[in-house]
Parts: sequence; C-alpha cells; structure tokens
Amino acid sequence: MAPRKPDKDGKIVIIGASPFGLSTALHLAARGYKDITIFDKRSQSDLTDLSKQTIPYAAIHYRSADKTLHRNLSVEAFTAWNAWNKELWGGETVPPGLSPEDRLFINNGYFYLFEGDAIPDADVARVRALEQKGLGGVQLLTTDLGHVSSANSRMFHIDPFRREERDKADSGVLDSLGGTVLIENVYRFVIHKARTLGIKFILGPPEGAVEKIEHTGRGTDGVRDVKGLRTRDGKTHDLDNAVWASEDSIPNITSPLDTTATRSIETTAVVRIPTDGELWEQFSPDNFPSWEHKLRNEQGAVLFGFPRDEAGHLIIGIRATAGPNIAREDAATDRIKIFIAEFLPELKVAGLGLEKLSTSSPGKAYPRTIDRVPGVNNLLLVADASIPGEEFLLLPSIGGHVVDVLEGGAPAVEAWGWKSGSSGKPTTKPEPGGLPKAKL
Repeated sequence: MAPRKPDKDGKIVIIGASPFGLSTALHLAARGYKDITIFDKRSQSDLTDLSKQTIPYAAIHYRSADKTLHRNLSVEAFTAWNAWNKELWGGETVPPGLSPEDRLFINNGYFYLFEGDAIPDADVARVRALEQKGLGGVQLLTTDLGHVSSANSRMFHIDPFRREERDKADSGVLDSLGGTVLIENVYRFVIHKARTLGIKFILGPPEGAVEKIEHTGRGTDGVRDVKGLRTRDGKTHDLDNAVWASEDSIPNITSPLDTTATRSIETTAVVRIPTDGELWEQFSPDNFPSWEHKLRNEQGAVLFGFPRDEAGHLIIGIRATAGPNIAREDAATDRIKIFIAEFLPELKVAGLGLEKLSTSSPGKAYPRTIDRVPGVNNLLLVADASIPGEEFLLLPSIGGHVVDVLEGGAPAVEAWGWKSGSSGKPTTKPEPGGLPKAKL
C-alpha cells in the first residue's frame, strides 16, 4: 500500500527539537503545510542559553565521500548556511538577543592536522580526486605552494598552528568550505524563524515530554495509524502525521534508536585566553579554524578543537571509543597536555593552564535514518548519531529530504532507509534520479 501524502491543512507533530527536527519543520512550512507543532522535553532556555551548552560551537566540514550524492549534500548545506547568514545580516530574520552584526556560521575553515613530515597518501589522493571532479580549492594541502597561495588570497590561515615559524613540518589539509557553527545563535535564529512561519512549540517538562504514542487498531493490511501522543502532564494531542526526531526510543516500537552500539566518549578541557595580548587575536574565530588531529596507534582516537569564544575559552577535546585506555578521563587529559606542548607551546609560555571541562558518558550510536516506520502509515523516523557534528552541518537543508519521504518518496540515499532488526540492511530503496535539491 502506497503511503498517504499529508494534507496541507493536517496536523503534523514533530517530536524533538533536534537539528533534524527543526529543519523538517522549516521545510514543511516552506512547502505550505500550515499546522506544525514541535514537542521537546527541553525548555527553550536549554536550547538557546549559552551557559547551558558545554561546548558553544559545532565544527562542520565538507564530506568528501566517494559518492556524488554525499558530496552534493555538503555543498547544498554550505550554500544554505551562507544564505542564513545573509538573512540575518540583511535584517530579514533577527531574533531577540541577536543583531545583524552577529553570525550563525563562521567560514573560518576546518583543519586536518597530521603528525610527521608528510600528509598521508590517502588524504592527498582525496584532495586530488576532488580537483579532478572540478572541486579544486575546496580542500587545500599545506605542502602544495599553489594551494597555500590560494588560501592566503582567500584570507584563510593555512598554518594555524604556526609550524613553519617554529621550523616544524606543517602537514595538514584545510577544508575551505568548513568552519564553526555558533550553537546558541543558531537555535535562537531557527526557533525565531520557525515561529514567524507559524510553527508552534511545546517545550519543557512536563508538557513537552512525550511518553506515549497512541495507535489505531491494525487494518486488514496489517498497518496501523498513529492517532495521537500523550505528554508527561497527562494531556493527549491528536495528529494526522508524526515525525520522530528525538534520540529517545520510540514508545512501543523497536527502531534503530534501540541499537546497543555505543558512541565515543568525549573529554574536553579549556584554556582561558586573556583578552589583552596577541593570543586573543591569534585564537579568534576569524584567525583560527576548527580542527581535528587523528592520533596514531590509539584505535581511532581524535583530538579536536575550536577557536576561542567571546569569553576567551579555547576548548580542546579528545574523542575515543569506550575501550582504549585513552578514553579514561585522566589519560585523555594527559594526552591533551602532550598535544599542547607540541603544537600550541605558546599557551604554556604564557603560563596558561588547562582546566577540565567535561567528560561525556557513552551514548548510543545509531545510523542515520530518514524513513517511514514499517507497519505505521503516518510515522516517520528522522535520526542521526553516527558522525559528530554532521547533524549541524545538514541543519539548514536536510529537512527538504525528510519532507520528500513524508510526501511519499523514498530516501534520497539508500543507507538512510529503515534498518531491519534481523539483517541490519536498509528495507527501502531510493528512487532513481539522485539527490533532489532542498527547497528552502
């Protein structure tokens, strides 16, 4: 039985004010859907108050996967980020607490820092492959004089760790499309934009906490409908279509959200940069990129960091699977100190110490899914916890692809299809024709 296309005047409920949930709401409104409500157990201040964010930034960068579809997703997303910046700067959408002088996304680059005297062959090959596909200039090699010249002419800092000044090998790749998302600003902007489009929000416990989904009985075809949801305050909300965009498990339905795979543990620390002196400018968002540094012989552990924020916090973290010793808090902090001594010695020279910020508990790692829930006519799952930061990269654009599925299409990427419990393989296949363009 073919899925029913939602009525433009029908009640559409989105559970979860996640990046994917918010994006879905915006794209639904852009296509003319009039009755959209987002539920979330978090309050608006939980989403928009910087003091409640452990890390104020999200790093985003170009996904140079082998498949054209994945590359197109990245380009589509960055185009949308730049459009949102212009919307803010032009005064078209200016939420309370922001001004047209603020930014949502800073295109200060994303830097892959390597050890040793040479960039790994695989990374060089990836950049050369992009050049052959007409995408030269997207990722720049620090060892290519032409690329260095291109970076300088475009006001990128291709040696952000000042390796050459110290007579050290400068081995890295600068992603010129990438940069830094200001999480607080983005949530303020998106929620305000959504409300101006008529999207409603029910936030915070207990009224925004969804505890039960109510179904109709199964029809002769064995398929049922969601007819409403019950929140923690005891109220029932009827609906015509539902989109589950929360990382919480769907009540009474086994889904990819129930995977037993664990996400990496992140340990973060902070160096407080004084407002006076050269370090303030050196590590500002306009002069210093978001970055990552893969650790050799550490089972996939990655160091990562951001420019300093307005309070002078320079955050450096380490992401590792739960097994290796480096995932322990003390070992992770020691490894960050070793990194600073080698790549950021000016911090030690200035007498700036390292302060522990946080250690995350290992959450669930579930695959990106944008598909209908099998056996339910009007329930869609939108989930992603596979690649850190990826959900923010796609925030402005991914909702268009969600709406495509809601309107009866197949997932644009086969791997986004529902994963069956037995095989773990997608149970749907995409329509031919490649990736549709987001419509926002």
